[in-house]
Amino acid sequence: MASNNPSTNAPVDPSLAAAAQIPLQSFTLPTFPPEAQNLRSLTLTSDIALNAYNDLLSDQSFSAETAIPPLPAGIEALTLELFSLGYPPGWLAQLGRRLPHVKDLVVYSQLLGGITAASQRDAEAFFEALRGLRGLHLLDVFGRPGFFAAIGDILWGERDTEEQAADVGVRKRLLFLEVNYTSQPQQKEFLERLPGKELARLVTPSLVTCAFNVSPAEVTNDPQDPTNLTDKGEERERSDEGVQTLREDLAEDLVEALVKDESRPRGLKVLNTTLYTLTVEQFVKVLKMHEGLLVVIASVKEEEENAAKWKEVQTAVGRCPELEQIELVTVPAKENPSKDTLSVWDRKFVEALGEKCPKLTSFKASVLRIQSVGFLEWTKQENGSWEQRTTNQTN
Repeated sequence: MASNNPSTNAPVDPSLAAAAQIPLQSFTLPTFPPEAQNLRSLTLTSDIALNAYNDLLSDQSFSAETAIPPLPAGIEALTLELFSLGYPPGWLAQLGRRLPHVKDLVVYSQLLGGITAASQRDAEAFFEALRGLRGLHLLDVFGRPGFFAAIGDILWGERDTEEQAADVGVRKRLLFLEVNYTSQPQQKEFLERLPGKELARLVTPSLVTCAFNVSPAEVTNDPQDPTNLTDKGEERERSDEGVQTLREDLAEDLVEALVKDESRPRGLKVLNTTLYTLTVEQFVKVLKMHEGLLVVIASVKEEEENAAKWKEVQTAVGRCPELEQIELVTVPAKENPSKDTLSVWDRKFVEALGEKCPKLTSFKASVLRIQSVGFLEWTKQENGSWEQRTTNQTN
C-alpha cells in the first residue's frame, strides 16, 4: 500500500508515506493500518477484468458502506483511474463521505456517471460531499447527457465567502478547472460524444485556471504499437494526426460563461480553450474581459481575410500586458493545411507583440497541432531578442 523508494525499491515506512496507489480488482478497498494516517494523496486504479465488471456493477448484495472502510482523515488529493464503466450505485457517495477533506480531484479515462440513472445520481452525491474541492481535473471523462450540467449546478451551489474560508462544512470555491480530451481521429463519432455545451456550466467566478484542452493521440514510430492503429487494425494515415476541435457554434456557451458578469472568473490567470474552435471575434471578446491573463492557449479559426483578422488577434492580445505565454492553434479554412498558414506569425508580428506584452517569453503556433505540418515557436532570449524554432516531426 505504501509507495516505494525508487532508488532502493524498498518499501517506505507506512508512517512516513504521504501517497498511496491501490490497484483494485473489485470495488472493495483494503483496511488502512493506523500507521497510514499521514497519507495526503490516494490513487485508486481499476484493475477489474472487463468480463467481471458488469457483474460487479449489478451485484445486488453489494454494500458500499462495508466496501469502503474508514480512510485516513488527512487525505486531500484523490485520483480515480480507468473505471471505464463507472461504479456501483452508492460507492462514490460513500467514498466522498469517507474523504471529507479532499481539495484536489483527478478523474481519468472513464464514464464517471456510470451507465444507469442510479449511478449518475451517486456521482452527483459524490460531488455534493466534496465540499472542500479546490481543484477538479477531468481527463478523458465522459458522462450521460445532462451529467456535466448537473455537476456544474453543484459547483454553483452555496459557496464560501472570504469570511467563511476557514469554516468547516461550507462549500469552498473552485480555483482550478482542467478538462482534457485525447483526440481520436479514427473514431468518427468522437466529437459527437463530447459534452460541448454542458462543459461551459463548470465555469465559475472563482476560477484562477480554466482549461478545456484537447491533446493529440500519442503516435510512435513503432508500426506494431496499437496506439498507431485504427479500430480496424490498420496503420493510421497522416490525416489522422493532430487534434479535432468542436465547432465554433458549440463555443458560444463557453464564451458567454467567460464574459457574462454573473459567471466570468474574476481573477483568471491561465486560460486554455483549445477544445473549442473560436472565431476571431469570440477570441477577442474573451480577451477583452480577462486582461490579467498570464497564459492563454486557444484554437482560433482561420478566416478568408487572414492578415486583417490576425491583426485583430494581435491587438486583443496586446490588451493583456501580463501575458507570459501564448499558444495559438489554427483551425484551417482549407481541408489540407500547409505550413504557409504559420507564415503570418513572423518576427515582425512577434516583436510587435512583445512590445505590448513586455513579460512575454514564449509564443507558439501550429495548425491543429499536426506534426507533419510543423510547430512554430518563438522564444525570448536574455538579451531581449526573439529566436525562432520550427519543428517538423516527420523530417
